[in-house]
Amino acid sequence: DNPFNTEFQMDDSVVLSYPEWPASTFSVDYSGRRAVLVVQKWLAVVRLDASRREGESRALKKLAKQNKCEIKSALWCPVSSRQNYIVSTSQQKLEVWDSVAERNTLVCSIRAHTRPISGLSWSFTDANLIGSCAVDTYVHVWDVRETRKPSFSFRAVAGASLVQWNRRNGNLLASAHDTDVRIWDTRKPTTALGYISAHMQRINDLDWSHWSAAHLTTCSQDASIKLWDTAAPREPTRTIKTGSQPIWRARNYVRYRHWAKVLPWRWCQQCTVGTTGCSCGATAMRSLL
Repeated sequence: DNPFNTEFQMDDSVVLSYPEWPASTFSVDYSGRRAVLVVQKWLAVVRLDASRREGESRALKKLAKQNKCEIKSALWCPVSSRQNYIVSTSQQKLEVWDSVAERNTLVCSIRAHTRPISGLSWSFTDANLIGSCAVDTYVHVWDVRETRKPSFSFRAVAGASLVQWNRRNGNLLASAHDTDVRIWDTRKPTTALGYISAHMQRINDLDWSHWSAAHLTTCSQDASIKLWDTAAPREPTRTIKTGSQPIWRARNYVRYRHWAKVLPWRWCQQCTVGTTGCSCGATAMRSLL
């Protein structure tokens, strides 16, 4: 059972530079052919399967051009049935966009939280469900077909900085609360399914395994990466110390079960997008075995 998409593969690396766009983050679509860049108050959709000249000549589409607030994050839908949808956040608002629609590109707008949204995750199994979190202590699950209220709400004592859907089990989510992780089940929304005291300092990223519904990876300001089995959460199954530099991102590598991609804590000075990602810092592959 191979969980990764192999629709599009590039033989050669193509680097597209947009120095005039102060982009803060980006996301690649389901096919791997397009990326969305968050450029202050708007979104730019660009091609990754073009030559350098074609790719840099113009954006395929610009979204949210009338937005009054700065956009903080954006994600493509990871499900093929709605692979043209993008969700973005600005302040307490969550907005869903159709990247190929000629008109009415805004699918829905949701006032999702009472405080600025800090985390966002689109379900890997249901294209209609989006998870969001904020320091208002809530983790919400929204259905883009019915946006008047959350489909599910989970509440913790502390505010949440990250939320991530389980890739293998569509009922499970994980959220990060400073140094701790909570596991939530949409079938039992009244209380957390599990709790992990993960790090000594703030968690910067968490990511579920592509292969197992019970395993996730966390990284932290304490310069460590940890692999967890949620069935036995008292101790990590593996810990990697990276010296003194905090780890900004640690993502499970899709093609191998026991590898993670690591991004040290660095800020992107000039956005360069390529087939291997954004040049926001040096990446390193580390074994979790």
